[in-house]
Amino acid sequence: MVKQRMSTADIGAEVGSLRKKGLLGMRVTNVYDIGPKLYALRLARSGEDGEKAILLIESGVRLHTIDEMPEKSDVPSNFTLKLRKHIRSRRLEDIKQLGSDRVVQLTFGTGDLEVKLLLEFYASGNIILADSKYQVLSLLRSHRDDAKGIGIMSQHAYPIQTIRLRSSTSLEAVEQALSSCSDSGLLKDAVTPMLGYGPQVSNFCIQHAGLNVKRKPAQEPLSEGEKETLLQSIRMFEKWIDSCEDKAPKGCIFVSSKHGYNDFQPCVHETPLVQHDEMEMIQFPSFDDAAREFYSKIEGDRESVQIMQREEAAQKKLEAIRKQHKERIENLSREIDAAEQKALVLQSNLDKVDAAIESVREGLAAGISWKDLGEMIEMEKDAGNPVAELIHSLKLEKNTIALSLFDPDVEKMIVIDVDISLTAHANVSAYYDLKKKHTEKARRTIESNDKALAAAESKVLVKLEKIQKQKSKASESSQAPRKPYWFEKFHWFISSENYLVVSGRDAQQNELLVKRYLQKGDVYVHAELHGASSTIVKNNNPTQPIPLMTLNEAGQACVARSAAWDAKIVASAYWVYPEQVSKTAPSGEYLTTGSMMIRGRKNYLPPQPQVMGIGWLFKLEQGSIAAHLGERAPRSLVPDSMPSHAMKERPHNMEHEEDASAAEPTSALEKFLNTAINTDEDYTIVTSKSAKGKPSHKEHKKKPAQHVIHEEQEEEEEEEEEAPPQAPKRGKHKKKALKKKKYQDQDEEERELAMALLQPDGQKKSKDRKERKKERKARMAARKAQASGIQAPEITEDAIQNLTARLDLHDSSSSNSEDEEPIPHEEESVTSAVVHENDIPPSEHNQHHTKKEEKEKENIEELLQEEGVSLLNEEEMAKMTMLDELTGIPTPSDTILAAIPVCAPYSVASSYKYHVKLVPGTQKKGKAYRQAVDVIASKFKATPQHVELRLIKAIPEQEGINAMIGSVKLQVAGLQKLHQAKKKNKGNKK
Repeated sequence: MVKQRMSTADIGAEVGSLRKKGLLGMRVTNVYDIGPKLYALRLARSGEDGEKAILLIESGVRLHTIDEMPEKSDVPSNFTLKLRKHIRSRRLEDIKQLGSDRVVQLTFGTGDLEVKLLLEFYASGNIILADSKYQVLSLLRSHRDDAKGIGIMSQHAYPIQTIRLRSSTSLEAVEQALSSCSDSGLLKDAVTPMLGYGPQVSNFCIQHAGLNVKRKPAQEPLSEGEKETLLQSIRMFEKWIDSCEDKAPKGCIFVSSKHGYNDFQPCVHETPLVQHDEMEMIQFPSFDDAAREFYSKIEGDRESVQIMQREEAAQKKLEAIRKQHKERIENLSREIDAAEQKALVLQSNLDKVDAAIESVREGLAAGISWKDLGEMIEMEKDAGNPVAELIHSLKLEKNTIALSLFDPDVEKMIVIDVDISLTAHANVSAYYDLKKKHTEKARRTIESNDKALAAAESKVLVKLEKIQKQKSKASESSQAPRKPYWFEKFHWFISSENYLVVSGRDAQQNELLVKRYLQKGDVYVHAELHGASSTIVKNNNPTQPIPLMTLNEAGQACVARSAAWDAKIVASAYWVYPEQVSKTAPSGEYLTTGSMMIRGRKNYLPPQPQVMGIGWLFKLEQGSIAAHLGERAPRSLVPDSMPSHAMKERPHNMEHEEDASAAEPTSALEKFLNTAINTDEDYTIVTSKSAKGKPSHKEHKKKPAQHVIHEEQEEEEEEEEEAPPQAPKRGKHKKKALKKKKYQDQDEEERELAMALLQPDGQKKSKDRKERKKERKARMAARKAQASGIQAPEITEDAIQNLTARLDLHDSSSSNSEDEEPIPHEEESVTSAVVHENDIPPSEHNQHHTKKEEKEKENIEELLQEEGVSLLNEEEMAKMTMLDELTGIPTPSDTILAAIPVCAPYSVASSYKYHVKLVPGTQKKGKAYRQAVDVIASKFKATPQHVELRLIKAIPEQEGINAMIGSVKLQVAGLQKLHQAKKKNKGNKK
């Protein structure tokens, strides 16, 4: 049987091979998922002549390097994204085998940034990402064993107590294992559980000691010399696997004459761990080379075997069809021969047949029952009546009788059914007619045999193609489930200047938007139209005003979602500040769900055309975001770009109102906007829907008394602000002196800590955001561990060191053996830099450290650029928002995670790569969205952007319909041709 997975000895040999291959010190440039359990790590060393390697990991099966990157998945899985987040651009610091178990530990980074990738190669296998304290950050599959109280889950500690630690075998352990062996137990059965390395290693140690693995120690005890020899053989293997970290062991592949590559094994001191005398052995300089060659050959054979199996299944089906046709023709030939034979026999016995038919007729005419007639015929047979002897049986329910007549050709009696309603001559003619009928049927069958076989063959091929299409379609439509953004439950789009615009779908969502999401710096947009929803524009930078272009786009979307869309009229929207929006109703009035109170004046926007667009945004992987920063950058954020009425201070801060009102409008647009403002308006009640179809705004005029009081209050506030500062009150100097004396020994750091403690919870900024996030995760992990009922193991530094501790079996001189390879040049430079770091003067230490960090960053950027990955710097990361993950202009080098449909004003959607223009019409949402997808698919079918189109088609139809605006008409080139092509295809199918 072909070897499927690696053993403990294979893991130790592979770890040694990877260490000596120069992988240590390389950086991870990217992580790819090749299959559900197959992942590839691309590693590289900085510099022009930097080495490169690809490490292939199959969970529970194998670990080795490969020469070329296999075909990878277009959309990375969530686990791959987690790996990229934590280990990309990190240096591979160490590769170790944990204890004597089939677990490999890859260590990336150092210090606080250190993470460990644990690879389990037993049972179903697993890949676990953990921090330096073995707290699980992410994993491929969760597992728990309640009987043992073990759980491998996210945010839990990895159970390192289950790892079998390496230990030296003693003579007492050997004697105890042999004494506990049963009478029928074999020597290998006693040694295997004692060693814990598996049966292959046990057999190797027993054979290396010159003993028989099938020997029964209870019946044939081992002598003291044999025990000592067995112990030395075991220690020899333990010394070998411990020394694998110092030098790479050789490997070999065994080739079978029938099945090709059958097994691969490490060489223990030039001797393969498992011997196959009947197979040819091919040796390799390292075990990693042998594993790479073996699995590459097996994978190629596996693909060819699958193709052969599919072909064999198709051939078997065709053979079954041929066999069925052949049997049908043979059956027809036998029926033709039988009909001819019966006709000839009847023809040669006409008188006897007529006599038998006449006798039965007379009995039935006399009124004799069928039963009595049968008994009478039997009695006549016993009496020797020759006519009765011809009758074999009666089949009167079919109006026939069976006659037993002699056939001279076969020289035996045959049974022939004859119709009693016909004469003997008529029965002969009936059998000849039957022969003629079968002959004609056989002729037609033979003539159509070739056509039927060809049709069956084509049918089988079409079925195979259909299965392949179904598989590919299933893989295309199997978009990994993504976590939706918070704003996807509303109507939303991203403006041309990267501002999020959100509108409510109903009264409840209007209420939710204002209560939960409308914050300081945002803008509230509405229109005095029936059906218009509450719209807010989120401001990522509250210190800067929202540009006019974004406000116009938000107003256009607000009007399009109202009754003006179906009426095909052009209308205006307005915007106000969050402070002007309230849920407090005036005295004696009541606000329904979704209704708002607008206080103060409204800033009207110019009318916009009723043109929308459906487009698709693509969610980018983190490494592809940098290339798209600034795609939707604001055109202008300076206050001068806003109209004069928009620059008026907010209602709660009006000291500069006179200066703002005195400014003259500088353009016709600003004149229109200023004149469109209702300056006499006190408040407006905005309702989500009018009960009787009336306008959904109630306007109320200001009262003069209130206006006067308001102005007097403003004048008093201005006088207070302009008043000169008063002299300090009596006794203040003494208090300052006492305070200074009290805190004279307090340094700046202590003062900052004390002030931070005295501040309210909302103002404490001493803790970094990452620290707060880390603490929150720790609390969640503690709650999750408590809920799971699994006690967290205590992980100490000693326990962590024991996982990778080596046995004290080799000489100290072995570390300086000739087989060891020199340290790579990059590690030498790093080591020398660390050794001489203390010789740098203190004044130049910081400068030297800064240059070193800059050089390291440049090396990382250079390596990642080769993979088409660009990482953001700290400043860009601080400015980045969730909107920067979405782009409407994907490039072939981008790693795209998902496609998201969005309906926006056409001025926004037209900048997307995939978009369709929408205008008011009569087409429903569902049909319009499906038609838009078909248009995009037909437009870009000749381009290589299959990933983007596949993601668009993988979007659930309901999600796309929810994004659409109702009652539309598509305006796109080639739509008529698409309709004609669909009609033509339907006609061809019919």
